[in-house]
Amino acid sequence: MKNFAAQCSFGSNLIPVLKDKFTTGMKDGPIKDRLYEEETTKDLSELMEVAMKKEAAIKTTNIEVHSIGRSREGAKKKNGNGSQKKLSTTMGGEKTTKKNYDKACYVCGLTNHKFSECKYKQYKCKNCNTVGHLAKVCKTVKNHFVEVEENKVMDMFQVEVKSENNCGLSPVMISVKIENVSIEMEVDSGAGISILPEEIVKEKLPHIHINSTVLKLRTYDGSIIKPTGEIEVKLKYGERELYGKLLVVKKGHRALVGRDLMKKLGITIMGISKIEVESTNKNNKLELLMNEFEELFEEKVGKYKYEKVTLKVKEGCTPVFCKPRPIPFAFKKKVEEELDRLEKEDIIQKVETSEWGTPLVPVIKPDGSIRLCADYKTTVNKYLVDINHPLPRVEDVFVALQGGKTFSKLDFLNAYNQLELCENTQKLLAWSTSKGIYLVKRLPFGTKPACSKFQSVIEKVLLGTKGVKNFLDDIIVTGSSEQEHLDNLREVFKRLQKAGFRLNKKKCSFFQPKINYLGHVIGSEGIERDENKVKAMLNAIEPKSVTEVKAFTGMVNYYAKFIPNLSTLLGPIYNLLKKEVKFVWTKECREAFNKTKQAMASESLLVHYNPDLDVVLSCDASEYGIGAVLMHIFENGEKRPVGYASRILTVAERKYSVIQKEALAVFWGVKKFSQYLLGRKFFLETDHKPLLALYGEKKGIPVMASGRIQRWALYLSEFDYQVVHIKGNDNKVADGLSRLPDKDDVLIQTKEVDYVDFMENTMPIDYGILRVETKKDKEFSLVIKFLNEGWPIKVSEELKPYAIRKEEICVDKDILMWGYRILIPKVLRKDLLKEVHSTHMGMSKMKTLCRSYMWWPGLDKDIEKWVQSCRTNFS
Repeated sequence: MKNFAAQCSFGSNLIPVLKDKFTTGMKDGPIKDRLYEEETTKDLSELMEVAMKKEAAIKTTNIEVHSIGRSREGAKKKNGNGSQKKLSTTMGGEKTTKKNYDKACYVCGLTNHKFSECKYKQYKCKNCNTVGHLAKVCKTVKNHFVEVEENKVMDMFQVEVKSENNCGLSPVMISVKIENVSIEMEVDSGAGISILPEEIVKEKLPHIHINSTVLKLRTYDGSIIKPTGEIEVKLKYGERELYGKLLVVKKGHRALVGRDLMKKLGITIMGISKIEVESTNKNNKLELLMNEFEELFEEKVGKYKYEKVTLKVKEGCTPVFCKPRPIPFAFKKKVEEELDRLEKEDIIQKVETSEWGTPLVPVIKPDGSIRLCADYKTTVNKYLVDINHPLPRVEDVFVALQGGKTFSKLDFLNAYNQLELCENTQKLLAWSTSKGIYLVKRLPFGTKPACSKFQSVIEKVLLGTKGVKNFLDDIIVTGSSEQEHLDNLREVFKRLQKAGFRLNKKKCSFFQPKINYLGHVIGSEGIERDENKVKAMLNAIEPKSVTEVKAFTGMVNYYAKFIPNLSTLLGPIYNLLKKEVKFVWTKECREAFNKTKQAMASESLLVHYNPDLDVVLSCDASEYGIGAVLMHIFENGEKRPVGYASRILTVAERKYSVIQKEALAVFWGVKKFSQYLLGRKFFLETDHKPLLALYGEKKGIPVMASGRIQRWALYLSEFDYQVVHIKGNDNKVADGLSRLPDKDDVLIQTKEVDYVDFMENTMPIDYGILRVETKKDKEFSLVIKFLNEGWPIKVSEELKPYAIRKEEICVDKDILMWGYRILIPKVLRKDLLKEVHSTHMGMSKMKTLCRSYMWWPGLDKDIEKWVQSCRTNFS
């Protein structure tokens, strides 16, 4: 009643109306009579308490109730003609004798009187509206088992049970773990004991032995059913865990949780036809709900059951098969173990041949584990037909979430991998590895149509749900009340689990007051602008030099035509740029600076995101910060900002080479604005030309780049973009943001594992000595200097081998690296060759081994000389 009434316009009259409906709607009988004895001033909760107490009293007064399993032989008495009598408890506590008739009264269902003496003969049935019987024994209603007797020594439980079709309400189902197996059970307060159909026991609990039992079940029509037996098992629901008995019946359409287990499992009846857990705490309710759908949060890859993904290629394309890329010896074992794991989990399948073959690049995760990434940019991506499925517009999301009080965001576990591929698509995306060819059976990361396909699948699964909207692998859920929010979550959980999906519990957030979506904040009070998209501008640090003043004014002047009286506004700051004027940051400068920032963040300049307009992301890096600006391009060619982003570089990041800082700026900018960029084409602007070789839309994952650049390139492979090189003078906004970064947006530094960490355990060298000698080496010192400050146009002959590889060489933990190879200083090269050749291996094998771990100019020639001079080899 409460749920239906909430949709009506009762206003302040809601509670009085519910109270009247509760009392007048109660069926005729002792409970209704007791309610009419109460004062009219009693509120609804008090009346419900009175009714429940009366109901409990009736059960102990008129129904013979004794504990199952307790012998009553001592209570048996015989009368003169041989008939049996049983003890019955009255309200006053005295013991009386009552006659037990063979058949239940067809008017009320009890067995302590004849039907001709039944006081309910004139009552009208609430189900069929016929006078002469009660609803609980109505022949038109299918009832569950409600009475229990045990071989003449056990008395019976007998209470009314709700009909499955009563009031059109659906059964209340919960998921109970029985011996760690999840089984859907109906909560039925009318059933005295919990039961399991034999079919379910054989299917899901075949290892559990069914014990014999003398217990019998009686239905309301008086018929007796003998159970197959009983099982004693471990039960878990929510936080409750216990051992209990369940009766096993031969026939039955579903498992039931009866009164014997409801309290033990933490379930009580609250009001009419409403199940609530004992705790009213929101977090406890959520935890119970998540435990109910525990399978949904298992830490393993799910599998969507209802469809296999088909990706199509353009007509006339020729299959591309690339040979496997060489894998460093340090990673070989980990790569093979990962391939074995994926094959065991049925994500890949080994085959003999394939027309298509994409090479793998092993990428080191920040935690040190290996991720196998297929470089589809080099093979099938350019031939795949796009799946044009639109992402939800801002307006669609607002409508779906309108009226929500709190919001939950659900995140998938390895989202794309949960979609199976059809056989033809498995062949298209096959992997070419050093261990053989593998078909890919799940949708992998890095294929162009992946995000659009995933969006369409989740939309189908959630179709028709209320207060729910998905955006790629994020699902937003809300409700007009806490209970409605929980109900909506339950429906989403139910659909996702049924479809075979898995969620990432660690990344899900629940009952948040607000959520951010495409530059807006959605909350209970409506929609407002997301200040995060202008925070970088408003929090820009004050210039401390003429160079920084130029960066700021250059950024602002980029949008001069949209800011009225800009030259007047910037007057005090412009004075600092005059010749022979000493740099002094005055109060007037500070006021002008703050007003200009406000103008740059104003609604008159910023535009709302529009999926129909072209998008460009400009990124840049300075010595101490990175910046990015997302802009729309209008038909007249004008660019207007959608949002700004910047942050200060960490201590470790400030040691990056120039190209690594620029690459970081692009990666961070794309990640910051990913919600706007996923599933659509966009332009990526940079003034650092070498990035075209690393991040170019047609370039694969750079094999010889550092581990971190490979990780960043892998992340970008999910996006559909075109890299555009622009002059530094045309990148004023991103440049200004990077030079005056948001002082409050500081990245929390975490330990990052890279190639050098793997090499330390595999190379016969002291890494402390290596670091010291790297700093002492003259060539290496110049290389490190040029990496940090930029390479000159001309270099000496000795440095040319390094200059050729300048985009791939980096400094990692004070050691120079070329991809996964360590650069060895001159003073250590001889000793290292001696150590490697200690087993007197051949020249080819020694070259292969050394190339996998180290490099210096002329490495191959030095190996040849060493082997040729070895006396053992000559002999």
